[in-house]
Formats: sequence, C-alpha cells, structure tokens
Amino acid sequence: MSTIEQMADFVNLWDLVHEVELSDTVDSITWRWKNDGEYSAKSAYEIQFAGSYRQFNGTSTWKAQAEGKHKFFCLAPSAK
Repeated sequence: MSTIEQMADFVNLWDLVHEVELSDTVDSITWRWKNDGEYSAKSAYEIQFAGSYRQFNGTSTWKAQAEGKHKFFCLAPSAK
C-alpha cells in the first residue's frame, strides 16, 4: 500500500470482512416457481411465457349485456 486512499480502502474492507458471520448450516437451492422447490425444464419453459399471453374465454362474450347480439346469426343468409 503506497497511498492513504489504499490504506483507507484496506481498513474499510477489513471492517466489512469482520462483520460477516458464517454458519454451519448446509446451503440449499430452491426453484421459486414451483411449490416443491424442484427445478424442471417444463417449469422453466412455463415461467418464461407467464403473463405474455392469455387464453381466449368465449363464455364471457355470450354473457355480455348487449342488445341484438343474436341478430347477426339470424340475418346471415343460409348456404344452399
């Protein structure tokens, strides 16, 4: 160390290192996208597209309160 700045950096690093507490517990890695925490290629693929598309729900269209929604089909000419 040749400068005061380097000495200050060393002291700060020394203080930070002494604040670290290590434990004897075993590390564990869990996949947060599944309830059981297990990774799978399928779950990775599914989460990649989560929220990017929605499946069409046609029942809400027919439950809509709109007048004359049936007239379109009644006025269509029949193919003979």
